[in-house]
Order: sequence, then structure tokens, then C-alpha cells
Amino acid sequence: MFPTDFLLRRIKEKRMEEVRLALRRARIARSAREFLEDTLRFSFLLSLVIFLLVLFLGLRYGVPYSPLLALFAGLGAGYGLYRLLLLNLEKSGWARKREIEARMPHALAFMLAMSKGGVGVVRIFRELSQRKEDYGEICKEAAAVVRNVEVFGMSPVQAITDVAETCPSEKFKEFLKTLATVVETGSSLGDFLSSRCEKAYFEAKDAQLKSFETVSIMAEISTITIGLLPFLLLVTLLPLQMMSPIPSAVLYATVYLAIPLGSALFIFLLSQYSPWEARHPVRVEEPMRLGRRGSFWVWGPRRFLSFLRSLPDDPVRVLYLSLPAAALFAILRFSAGLLNLETRLGLEPQAETTFVLSLVIALLPFVILHELRERRLEKILAITPDYLSSLSAAVSSGLPPAKAIKTLPPDRFGALSQELVKVRRDIEWGSPAAEALSEMERRIRSGLLMRVISVMNIAATATGNIGDVLKVLANDVSTEVYLKRERRTQTFTYVLIAYMIFGVFAITAVGMVVIFLPALPTQNVEMPGGMGIGINPVNPQLVRTLFYHAVLIQGIALGILAGQFRTGRIRDGIKHALLMCVMGWLIFTGVELLPLSSFLKLPTLPTTGG
Repeated sequence: MFPTDFLLRRIKEKRMEEVRLALRRARIARSAREFLEDTLRFSFLLSLVIFLLVLFLGLRYGVPYSPLLALFAGLGAGYGLYRLLLLNLEKSGWARKREIEARMPHALAFMLAMSKGGVGVVRIFRELSQRKEDYGEICKEAAAVVRNVEVFGMSPVQAITDVAETCPSEKFKEFLKTLATVVETGSSLGDFLSSRCEKAYFEAKDAQLKSFETVSIMAEISTITIGLLPFLLLVTLLPLQMMSPIPSAVLYATVYLAIPLGSALFIFLLSQYSPWEARHPVRVEEPMRLGRRGSFWVWGPRRFLSFLRSLPDDPVRVLYLSLPAAALFAILRFSAGLLNLETRLGLEPQAETTFVLSLVIALLPFVILHELRERRLEKILAITPDYLSSLSAAVSSGLPPAKAIKTLPPDRFGALSQELVKVRRDIEWGSPAAEALSEMERRIRSGLLMRVISVMNIAATATGNIGDVLKVLANDVSTEVYLKRERRTQTFTYVLIAYMIFGVFAITAVGMVVIFLPALPTQNVEMPGGMGIGINPVNPQLVRTLFYHAVLIQGIALGILAGQFRTGRIRDGIKHALLMCVMGWLIFTGVELLPLSSFLKLPTLPTTGG
């Protein structure tokens, strides 16, 4: 049915080899022929559908040269999809390259910990391949090494070299090739990995600092574009609407399409330069099972209390309560007039007030819990390098890890002291040091601490002397803390600029609604002198609604961007988005409460019926 064989024969062998290499770099277990067959099949289907659709529309409406236009449209769509699918294959390799290089220092620390106990290189790669949550795409490279050894019967040197040839990251490729040389010559694997860890941390730190420059430029462009361009468009289109009516769809598109789509574009671009953070699934306890039928009243409240206690450690879960509450509030307010603040203040009820109040109910609990958790984590991570350094000194002096943990006084380590007291208590009650540290990680629920404790536990299992590993981990955490502080310092100015631009836009929009709109004529106005130029009336309610909605949408957009400037995460922009949205609502509502129009209203132009 599909001419895939005919098209495949037209593909050059060079292109086939490029696709084969791209599939290996993406670690996709498919042959180049199978991939190209599917790609050509989908492209042919799209080409046929577009051809028939354009041909039908052309013949239906009498468009000249309809068959020729349909042919060109079909061929263009099919070829475009073919190129897009090939580009997506290459893009997957680029994405893997970025993730491999971002997580490479942590993976090397893991390999260093394993090597300290004399573990072989194949077993190191096997253990690494099973920790995708911690090390992402590097696990696929490690799994490929293990597969070459266990399935294809290659030697460790051959297996590592083969994977290096198709690795999308030049840095990791160079590391694998050097590692193969170290294994072949029998050199010290621990010394090699230790030096590579230090080099990887330095390169990661330098790369992050360089990316700050790009983020700063994008912050300037996005704040000005999202903050000023919509306002300029509205102010420009409003006089044009008065001189020569334009479709209202243009105004709607400016507010409801330009701002959200432009914001989404900048959010996506900023995410490409955000620091990689390990996304670990939160480990929660197994749900309690019903012992017998009818025991819900014993089980339900207990589970609910457990759910409430887990909210400070997992703020996202509060949305399970706040989102239904916000939806219920909106439904009741629309149906029964619940909390109609406008009516009590002598104003007409507005849907914008319902939207803003519902947004506050939905997001404010999450914002509060998230901020409290982030501040606690920031204090804990700031003191963690000091604790790891002290623990390293204690272990290097000859103490076993459990004894070293019990020896260090918890009061010296600030925000970490409460958790260290619990760790000491667990060890004193007979728990192994690894289990006590894992319990601490479970309570704190930090991706960085999860990696650190995981490596510590592996190193402690492999050997009793983990001083060198603890030094590497201390450097790892201190680098992460430094980069976060540096990013916050450099982007603080752009957050202030975002608030300033939003404030200027909101106040100017209110000025347009309160001062400018009442001065406009309500009927057609003919200019004196018979010039043939007139002023058409505008719909004040339409313009007010557009400016009002533009302020609310822009507040949400600039708020999310401000959070991305600071930390690179969208969730950290929710507090700014909520605050700006409420500020815009208060400005518009406050102006309507105050009798400003009585002494700020401009004189209206004389009108002539027409």
C-alpha cells in the first residue's frame, strides 16, 4: 500500500549510516531501516491527506490550478514531516548529551565510592545502570557496557571502547576512552576516578557560571517583551480602532494569545538553560490496609492525619485539597453569591474577582508550605558540607562511620542538628549507620541528599575508610550551594525589574480605563473643517475588560518567569505569579472603590449624531 520500498531505495547509504549512528547515540533498539520505513510511512500518509484536503477545497471554491497546488502542498507536508522526525531523532541525542554532562560529576562520585572497596569496573557499571533516578541517561551508557560484556562476550576494555564510540557527549566519551586505557594497563582506578571527579566538578561549576550570562540576557528580553509589548500593542490599536474600525479579534488575540504564547516560549527557552536537578520520586509509606469490613472509621481518620503530617515534606499533595476547595468556592459563588464582596461594597459582581479568589484558595497553601520547605532545605544544605568535612576527618582518623557519626556533636551543625540527633538515636538503638542515614534522607526528601547518602552507604559497605569519598561529596554539595546562591544574587535585579514593569503596566492600564476612556465620545464625531475625518466610538466595557484581563494574565506570566530567573524551576514562580495577580486585582478594585473619576475625568469631545 505504501511505496516505502521505492522511497527507501532512493535514500543514500550515507543518510542510512547517519540514522544508524543517531539511533545508537539515542540508545534506541531499532534498526535504521525500520525507523526509516515508519518515518516514510507516516510522511506518505500526511502527504496524501493534505493533497486530498487541498484538492477538495480548491475544487469546492474554484481555486485556479487546484491539482497543482494540492500536489505541492502534499509533497511539502510529507517532506516536512520526514525532516521533522529525523530532526527529533537527532534532538534526542542532543538532550542526552546535556543530561549526561550535567550528571557526570555525581556519577563519577558514585563510581569512586564503589572503587574504594576494590569493586571491579564491570560491577561498577552494573550498579550504576540500576540507578536511573539518580543518574539519568548515564545509566543507559552503563547498561550498554554491561550488555557488551555479558551478552556479546566482549572484554571490559572492548565494551567500554565500543560504548564510547557512540556516546553523544564528547566529555563522557573521552572519559570512557581514558577509563579503558586505565583498565587495560592496570593503573589505580580509585586515583583516576578521584582526579576526574575534581575535574568534573570544576567544569560543571564553570559551565553553570557561563550559563548565567545567557539567562541574564534572556531575562532582559523576556521581561521587556512580555511586560511592555502587549501594552504598546493595545495603546497602538486603540486609536486605530477609533479612526478606522478593526476586527475585535485582533484585540482579543493580543491579550489572550500573544501574552500566553510569548510567555510559554520564554518559559521553554529558560528551561533549556536551567540547572539539571535530579527528579526523585518521593518515597511514601505503604497505605494502611483495612483489617476487616466496616473498619473505615478506624482507618480513615488515621490515614487523613498521616496525610496532613506529610504535607510539610511534600507540598504538592496539598493541591489535592486546595484545588477542589477552589472549584467548590467558584461554583458556590456563581450559583449562590457566596462572599460577593463587590455587592457589599456597592459594585457590580465581577468574574475577575471570582477567578482571583479561587486562585488564592488553590495556590496559597502550596506557596506557604513550599516556601517553608525550601527555606529549611536551604539551611540544611548550607551546613551539609561542613558536616561531611568533619565526618571525613573523623573517619580518616580511624573511627568507623557509625562511631564517627555518634562522636560529632549535633549542636555544631545548625539546621541539621535535629536530624543528626535522630540519626544518633537510631544508631544507639541498634540500627546500622546506613539505615539511620537513609531514614534521615527519607525525612528530608532532598534529591541532592539522596545522592550523597546513597554514595555514602555504598562506600561504607565497600570499605570502612570513606574519608576520600566524603571529601568529594562535601565538594559536590558546596558546589551546588554556591551555584544556587550565585544564581539568586545575579538574577535578583531581574526579579525587581519584572515587578516594576508589571506595576507600571497595571497603573497605566488603570489610568487608561479611568481617565482616557470616559473622555471618549459615545457617538460618531466629525472633525471641524470638513476634512472627512471622524472619530468612531469605542466600547468602554470591551476596552476595560481587555486591559483588566491583560494585567491579570501578564501578572501570572511575569511571575512564573521571575521564579525561573531565580532558581530555574517553574514552581518557584507560583508565589510571584499569585502576588502579581492579586496586586493587579487590588489596583483595579481599589480604583473603582475610590471616586477618582469625579476629578480625574477629562472633558469629552463634542459629539454629532450620525
